[in-house]
Amino acid sequence: MKIAAPIAVVLLLLLPVTVARSEGPSAKQCAADCRAGHDQCRIATKNSPSCDAQLQRCMQGCLRK
Repeated sequence: MKIAAPIAVVLLLLLPVTVARSEGPSAKQCAADCRAGHDQCRIATKNSPSCDAQLQRCMQGCLRK
């Protein structure tokens, strides 16, 4: 059971990036997905600063589209 929690966090961290790139949403929708993923990450990790880096990577991915 102790392994399941870190795996769930990793999956939550990857979800916004996967959604943003696989569905090809508009720039506004992509940014909204990134922010939603950031909120989920902050909840799952109890406000870990790594969530901010994840948000930045996700937003940069939106700009590259």
